[in-house]
Amino acid sequence: MKKWIIILLVLVIFSIGLVACTPASEEEEYLPQIGDEAQPQENGKEEGNHSNVNVKDQSLAEIDESKWFLLYNIHPSAISILVEDGLKDWQLDNFTGFETALIDHVGELRITGDIMVVHDIYSENYDPLSDPDKLDSFLRENGIGEYEDIRIFDMDEFIEGFVVYVVAGPDAYEDAYFIPFIKNGNEYGGFENGRVYTREEFIKQCGPKEASFIVCGTDIQDGSKPIMQYVYTQIPLEPLLRSIGMAVTWDEATKTMYFGEYSLLVDEEKNPNGDIKKGRGVLNEGYGGYRIIDDTVFIVGMNIVNVSNEFGLVIRYDYDKHVVTVTKRG
Repeated sequence: MKKWIIILLVLVIFSIGLVACTPASEEEEYLPQIGDEAQPQENGKEEGNHSNVNVKDQSLAEIDESKWFLLYNIHPSAISILVEDGLKDWQLDNFTGFETALIDHVGELRITGDIMVVHDIYSENYDPLSDPDKLDSFLRENGIGEYEDIRIFDMDEFIEGFVVYVVAGPDAYEDAYFIPFIKNGNEYGGFENGRVYTREEFIKQCGPKEASFIVCGTDIQDGSKPIMQYVYTQIPLEPLLRSIGMAVTWDEATKTMYFGEYSLLVDEEKNPNGDIKKGRGVLNEGYGGYRIIDDTVFIVGMNIVNVSNEFGLVIRYDYDKHVVTVTKRG
């Protein structure tokens, strides 16, 4: 008898488990899952609903390819080459994260690979990029009736937006135009939204800019200022060190700058990597960098990182207003 009671109890428990695991009715609201295909919005530019759409697994046949542009997520080191020299197709593949993409009618960036660009991509300034016909009309209204090629570059770090690169004739260098489309406002870093620049005009606008230098709340007026160009910054080492309370001396005979237990040999042959020594050691050996401009030592690249890490500094860059701000960490 006990055996049958135990079997009965097991069956009851099993039945309760089945009820608990039974799916809800088909009319229950379905919650979208990761990987689901995005659904079109009824109202087009619906405010607050402009998330990225990943179409990595979506068939290309389902997308209107007439609405596609060639978009390049360009590496900062390639911007100067594009602007001043003109990148060839093979260089574009080497210097950029190459993807084919479109910016659709709600301003989302759809790509065939991983998500490259950003949340909240929609901006009214991007409207000429939302459709090839709109971009064609924009170019014609601005005096470019015929063109050989169009590429769109994501330059979010550089101008906080996109640059349309148009080749309007047989000479890819002389016949090139650059058109910034800035996410917010009509200007960024001196670049005007929607203005058609010749290559010569764009090169001039991309020239080095002297930046304001604010260290620990003090606007540094004495000595050289940081220099910004493209998305790179050169910082004068001595004014930075003195501003955080370090004594700096210079030994002309050895071409060496001394500051506390640190030293920097300013000699390209003897110190080609721009290593900064600390006692008998080196800060991040092989990854330094400096420039001499008007007899002033500027640190660049990894040496900015080395110095900021060593002295507990946070360095921020404003490429719009051209300001370098240094604060103490913590």
